Amino acid sequence: MDKQALKFGKARDEQTKQANIEHASNVFFQLLGLVPDEKHEILIEIMSDEARLEHIEETRLKLAQVIASLDLQGQREEIVRLLMELIPVEDVVPTIYEKYRPMVIDAAKVIFTHLSAERLQNKLVDQLVLPLEASLQERILMLIARMPTLQKLGQIIARNKNLDPEFRRRLQRLENGIRDVTFDAIKEKVQDELKRQLTLHEVKLGRKLLAEASVCAVMPFTFRDDEGAKKRGVFKVLKPFIAGYWAEELKILEKLAEFLDRNRANYGLPTIGFKEILKEVRELLKREVKLSIEQGRLQEANDFYAGDDNVRVPQLLHLRTKTVTGMEFLEGEKVTSAAVKFPAQRKRIAELVLDKLILAVLFHEKEHALFHADPHAGNVFYSVESDELVLFDWGLSCTLSREIRRELVQLILGFILNEPERTFKATCNLTVGKISPLHLAAVEKRVQEIFADLPLFPLIRLEPLTRLLDELILDGVRFPSELLMFRKSLFTLLGVVHDVDPEFNTDLFVTRMFLGQIVSETPQRLRKLPWSRNYPSQISTWELRHIVVRLSVIAARLGLMTTQLLAELGVDWATQGINSF
Repeated sequence: MDKQALKFGKARDEQTKQANIEHASNVFFQLLGLVPDEKHEILIEIMSDEARLEHIEETRLKLAQVIASLDLQGQREEIVRLLMELIPVEDVVPTIYEKYRPMVIDAAKVIFTHLSAERLQNKLVDQLVLPLEASLQERILMLIARMPTLQKLGQIIARNKNLDPEFRRRLQRLENGIRDVTFDAIKEKVQDELKRQLTLHEVKLGRKLLAEASVCAVMPFTFRDDEGAKKRGVFKVLKPFIAGYWAEELKILEKLAEFLDRNRANYGLPTIGFKEILKEVRELLKREVKLSIEQGRLQEANDFYAGDDNVRVPQLLHLRTKTVTGMEFLEGEKVTSAAVKFPAQRKRIAELVLDKLILAVLFHEKEHALFHADPHAGNVFYSVESDELVLFDWGLSCTLSREIRRELVQLILGFILNEPERTFKATCNLTVGKISPLHLAAVEKRVQEIFADLPLFPLIRLEPLTRLLDELILDGVRFPSELLMFRKSLFTLLGVVHDVDPEFNTDLFVTRMFLGQIVSETPQRLRKLPWSRNYPSQISTWELRHIVVRLSVIAARLGLMTTQLLAELGVDWATQGINSF
């Protein structure tokens, strides 16, 4: 049976390969019709040469000379059409989102139609360099090479469980596997930027890049500190082409937002202001390419996690400029890789991710809580030797005010107490500006739908929280930009936790930690009024009483003592049993 399945799989792969070749060949011959006659023979010779893939750089140079002969402005519309025919991006949109496929196609056309002539030329060359049998996923990853905003989007959705598993796996390479800058280019930039400091601190650069992300590359080095001790460090270096590309892409995204606002009726999109949302988020994204801002955030992150034995943030070094950041080298592995390498630690890693990147933010005692706004697995490492999370790349980070955290806790408390009205009120309080009657009705409708699907057992529910926010955003309800970024962070982290340990019960763990936080606040509660919420948990003693009453009712239904049920919440128990109530 296994041999038959293997044979069938090979036959299917061969059919797919042949289909890819036929499809790519058809597009190639259409492209040939756009090339000046005198270049036909040259292009055919290049594409027919079986050795062309063995000499990539030489092939790229030859192809670039041919493509440069195209009228990249006058023929732009036809060139973009051929790119979209070669790479039908709609085919990777999951079935669950199929109604958005027409929008995805047109959005891709808008993006590439407004790309500069030089970059559009490079996109064509990139595709011609690939073998004819290249898969759709391979072509898409090549298409978004050197497109930092689209690579960032790929990193966000890489942990989406609804995507095709193979496509998810390929997208996850964007977390640390981008390869679109050379070692020599980064080395030259470091030497040019730091100059005398390299000699002063006896810096010896590594021989290869340690990692690449969408915006920066990381180069290892050794140096001597002020006391003369030899230490290891890393330079995080802004890629030379990023500043121009990033600025261009942000302008293109603005045009895309305008396009979606004009054509929302064609796609059944909600009456939200895409341009207004982009304007808010755009200011946050701009920080990604300003390493001086991240350098300040690194110091803030070190302060935020000061005294926490299970979190490390790299210490900033004096070896830095506006486009090069020197920081200490920290050991560790991507949390998803560590979970595979150390399966006994899966649960522990999942607990640390939730505790340190979500709960530590929600239950922070100060007015503003710093959070990592780009916590894909490539930025979250685990050290098994020290049982620590190592958190990299603070370029995209934000703070969440106490006011927003308090309303989020109230929203979730509505889930625990089975009080839709509490969740409704908190959701309304989270919105921006005066909420219209139309949007009030939308909030009420979505809250009712969430509660209709909600298990009655009193646990903190994170996925219903993200679902509620998502649906209301699509209904045109506006939320603060920092809340949108926190929701993005939460979405990413839930996907990471699932990939670390698919069996992990997120809601039970978060509830257990929440109850533990409340218990730790008991001495403070004795000195404050019962309706005060001035605690890290944001929960008043009066509301705590309601939680205990709710637990008592559930305990009675289960035939347990309330104290026994509280004890049960401190250990794992069957998810099936929980969801049945």
